[in-house]
Amino acid sequence: MKLFRLIRRQCLIAIIVLAALAGLPWLVASRAQTPSPQSRFEAATVKVDGTGCVGMGTNGALSSPGRLRVLCLPVRYLIELAYGTFLDGAMAQTRRLMVTGGPGSLDTDLYDIVAKAEGNASVPQLYGPLLRSLLEDRFHLHAHRETRELPVYSLTPGKSGTKLKRLSAGACTPVEWFQPLPDDGQSDSCGFQSIGRYGLRRTLDAHGIDMATLASALSGPHAKLDRPVVDKTGLTGLFEVHLKYSLDTPGASGDSDDSGLPPAVSDQTSQSIFAAIQTQLGLKLISDKGSVEVLVVDHIDRPTEN
Repeated sequence: MKLFRLIRRQCLIAIIVLAALAGLPWLVASRAQTPSPQSRFEAATVKVDGTGCVGMGTNGALSSPGRLRVLCLPVRYLIELAYGTFLDGAMAQTRRLMVTGGPGSLDTDLYDIVAKAEGNASVPQLYGPLLRSLLEDRFHLHAHRETRELPVYSLTPGKSGTKLKRLSAGACTPVEWFQPLPDDGQSDSCGFQSIGRYGLRRTLDAHGIDMATLASALSGPHAKLDRPVVDKTGLTGLFEVHLKYSLDTPGASGDSDDSGLPPAVSDQTSQSIFAAIQTQLGLKLISDKGSVEVLVVDHIDRPTEN
């Protein structure tokens, strides 16, 4: 329990996203920041991860103003961050950018990156413009954007209505990016998301998020859905979300099952994500088609290690 609480304190979120892979909490907010005039890191080390990701779970929490440090991340996800989530050095969009094309190594090669920027560039700037330059310089990445009609899941209200708790005005406090979590792992900050990964089981707890942000979180790799999720709930405002589910196919993720679960999820159901969204949130995922912006990788190389 003590170790579990320590890990929770160390972690922050993305929406969406880095924690989605790490499976531990981060804290996000959508307050815009002025992009840094810098275009490149002052120094950067890039190498293939040799740890096997054992014990990995603190990606973004390792970064700080002026210093980027990520461990055990695939290149495709780094591209999503640099060209999507943190496009202009702030949270550019609530919907996750789909990256397509490129070799299989985009998903199989996991990298450790340590980079230093001149001055105190913010963490979103590190993951946005500066990381984008690093990918172009060191990986020789060339890509272009397209809008495609693709299969999606539409997030809609269930037949019996939603079970979400709507927050009243002023019930949560907007915060700056990447604030540390309190000791109990909870927060009354708008945009707080805690994403847990325990073997084949998953949890998503969020406070003060809108439905577009929920759709983005469900599009993340922790949910292992085969298509993006689009918000078609018609719901406005901010909500609390508490979701527990299990991956549909045991062993498909390469994870062991639920041995050693912390008490926080020991009573978790074995519902699939589709059933859990319906019974726990009063929402529904419906197979659909929609216009999706994608980033097409035209060319990328493995970088020469330092």
